[in-house]
Amino acid sequence: MLMLTLQFFIVALLPLSFLVLLGYIWRSSVGRRSLRWAWGVTLLVATAWASSVLRHYGGTAFDHILRFNWELVGKYGLSLLATGILWTTQHHLSIVQHRRWVLLLPGLGLLVGAMLLDPTVWPTRLADTPVAGVWVRLFDLWAAVWIASWFVPTLGAFLLTRHAARQLAHSLYRNQVQYWLLALGLFALGAGLASIQQPNQPGWQQAGILVTAVSAAVGTLTLINTQLPTLPLALRQFMGRLSNVVVVFLLSLLGLWLAAQLSRAMLEPQPGVSPLVLLLLGAVLFTAVLTIAIRLTNRMARRVFLPKITRYENLLAGQRNIVGALPEPEQIARIFLHLVQANLLTNEAWFFMAEAGVGGRLGLRPLATLEDDVALPTAVLSPESPFVQHLRQEKRPLAQYDVAAMPQFDAMSQEERQLLTAWGRSLYVPLHLGDNLVALVLLGDKQTGDVYTAKDFDYLALLAEQTSPLLVQAQNVRTMQRLYDHVQTQNQSLVYEKQRLQALVTLYEQFVALVSPALRQPFDKIGLETQRLQEKMHQLTDSPSLVALNEEVDLLRTAVDKLIVASARLQNQTPFHFAKIQLDPTIKRAIRQLDSMAEARRVKIEYTTPPMPIPNVYGDEQQLQQAIHYLLHNAIKFNRINGTVQIELGADDDEVTIQIQDEGVGIPEERLEKLWLGLDSGELFPNGNYRSRRPRLGLGLTLAHTIITAHGGHISARSSYGSSSTFTIHLPFLFEG
Repeated sequence: MLMLTLQFFIVALLPLSFLVLLGYIWRSSVGRRSLRWAWGVTLLVATAWASSVLRHYGGTAFDHILRFNWELVGKYGLSLLATGILWTTQHHLSIVQHRRWVLLLPGLGLLVGAMLLDPTVWPTRLADTPVAGVWVRLFDLWAAVWIASWFVPTLGAFLLTRHAARQLAHSLYRNQVQYWLLALGLFALGAGLASIQQPNQPGWQQAGILVTAVSAAVGTLTLINTQLPTLPLALRQFMGRLSNVVVVFLLSLLGLWLAAQLSRAMLEPQPGVSPLVLLLLGAVLFTAVLTIAIRLTNRMARRVFLPKITRYENLLAGQRNIVGALPEPEQIARIFLHLVQANLLTNEAWFFMAEAGVGGRLGLRPLATLEDDVALPTAVLSPESPFVQHLRQEKRPLAQYDVAAMPQFDAMSQEERQLLTAWGRSLYVPLHLGDNLVALVLLGDKQTGDVYTAKDFDYLALLAEQTSPLLVQAQNVRTMQRLYDHVQTQNQSLVYEKQRLQALVTLYEQFVALVSPALRQPFDKIGLETQRLQEKMHQLTDSPSLVALNEEVDLLRTAVDKLIVASARLQNQTPFHFAKIQLDPTIKRAIRQLDSMAEARRVKIEYTTPPMPIPNVYGDEQQLQQAIHYLLHNAIKFNRINGTVQIELGADDDEVTIQIQDEGVGIPEERLEKLWLGLDSGELFPNGNYRSRRPRLGLGLTLAHTIITAHGGHISARSSYGSSSTFTIHLPFLFEG
C-alpha cells in the first residue's frame, strides 16, 4: 500500500509539470498574445489528459462514473492535445487566418468520428462489418480512427514546420523552428506510447505522458527563448553531459559493489589482512577509477560530441568567404561572436569598437552582443590606465583574474575597477591591426564551467588576426560612404543653386531687354508730339495730340510702376534652402492663402491626389509654395464667374506633376511662346494705336517659371483661346537610398 501511494504521488507530478509550464509561459515575454493563448490552452488540455492516468490508483475510492468520464478524457484529450499543437504551430509559423481552420478540420473530424465509433459509449454492442471479405470489428475501426485523430494533426504540424525550416536561411528563427521540430518528434513518440491501451496497466500511458512532458518543456523553452544555439550543437552538449552522468552512475554502482565486498571482508576477516588496510585500498582504488574514468569520459565526449578542431576549420573557411562581400562592421562583429559561441561554448560575449578619444583616451563603442536583453553603454577609459596600456601593447587575451591579481594593474582607478566589475566578464580579447587597437571583445564564462585554455587563446588570437583587417576595411568603407553621401548632398544643392542663379540671370537679362523699349518708346512719341505742338501753338487747347500725349504719359507711368514692382520682387528673392519635402501639404497651404480671393470671385477650387503615394522632391518648400501661388492666383484672376479651378497632383515617369486648369478666356496661341517673359512690351494693333494693347498676365508667371527652373524642373502650358488654360509644373523625383 505504501508503494502504491508513493507511485501515485510520483505520477501526480506529471500533470503538475504541465501547470508549471503554463505558469512559466504566462509570465514570460512571448511577443504575440495569440501564440501565448494557443500554447496556454494546449498545456491546459495536456494537464487534463495527463491527470487521467491517476484513475488507476484510486481503486474503489473513485466513483464508477467518474472513472468512466476520466477514461474518456484520457482517450480524447490526446487528440485534442495534438489539435492544440497544430493550432500553436500555425500561430508560431504565422499561417494566414483563413488557412488555419482548413488545416484543423481533418483532425477535428476524425476526433468526432472516433467519439461516435467508441464501443464504450454505445449501450449495445454493434455487429461486426464485412469489408472486402474480411470481418472488421467495431473496436478495430474505432482504434484506427482514434489513432488517426491525433496522428493527422501531429503530421500536419510536422510537415508545416519542416517546410518552414527548409525555406529559412541560417538564423535564430530557424533555430527556433528546428527546436520546435524536436518538440513535435518527442510528442509523436509520447503519443505513440500513450496509444498502447492495456487493461489495468498504465505503464505505457505513464511513459507516454513523461515523454510528452519533455516535449512540452522543449516547446515552451522554444517559444520563450530567441537566443538558441544550433540544434546539433545543443544535442552534442547534451550528449557530452549525459555521458558524464552515465559514467558517474556506473561508477556509483561500482562503488556500492565495492562497499558491499569490503563490508563482507571486514565482517569475515582473513588471517594476516587488516580491515583498515582493506578499507584504504578500496577507497584508493575507487578514487583512482573514478578520476581516470571521468577524465577519459570528458576527453571522449569532447572528441565524439564536440569536435572543436574540425569545426574551427569549417567556420573559419566560412569567414574567409565573406571577404568579397565585405559586410557592415556590425555583421562582422556578429560573425565573430557566433564563431566564439560555437567553438568556445559561451553565450556571454560583447563586441566593442575601439576609437581614439580626446587626449589619447580609449573610446569603446558597442557593435554587437549575444544577449539581446543587454544594452551596452559606450565607455571612455583614461590613457594612463594600465588596463588600456596593456590592451594597446599586448595582442594576447587578458583574463579578469590577472587584472585583479597582478600588481601591474594596481594603479587602476576605482572608477575603472567598478566598470570592469559591472561588466562581469572573465576574458578580454583585443583585436589589433599592426600596432593599432581596433576592437575589444569581452567574454563571459563557458557554459561547461571550464576555464579558457591555451588552445582557446590560440584560437582567439587567430580569429582576431583574420577579423581585424575586415573590420577596419568595413569601417573605412562606411566612413567613405558617409563622406560620399555628404558630398552628393552638397553637390546636389550646388547644382540646384546654380540652376537658380542661372534662371535669375536670365530673368534679369529678359527684364532689361524687354523693359528698356517700353521706357524709350513713349519718350520718342512725346518728342514728336512736342515738336508738333511747337508748330501749332494756336491749336493747343483742342489738339488731339495733347490727348495722345497724356495717354502716352500714363503708359509710361504704368511701365515704370511695373518696373518698380518687378524690382521689389526680385530683391525680395531669398536664398533657397533645399530639403526633402512633400508637395501635398505645400499645395494645400497655397490653396488656403487664396480661399478668400476665390470666394470673392465666386470661383471653386477642386484639389485631387492620386491613390498611390507621391514621391518626395528636393527643393525649397516656401519657394515652391510661392510658385504654386502665382499660377493659382492667375487661374482665379482670369477665370469666369462661377468657374472652377482644378488642381491635380500626380507622378509621371521620373517626375512629379502639378496640373492647374481654369475655365477662363484662354490665351492666344501666338502668345504662348512669350508667356514666360511677363514683361513683354506688347504689340501694336493694325491701326497703330499703342494704347489698345492686350491685357498682360503680369509677373507671376515669370517668377513661377524662374522658381521651378531653379529646382531643375519646368512649366508647360496649353490653352484653348476662349475656353480654358492648363499650366503643369514638372519637378524631378528625389531618388532616396
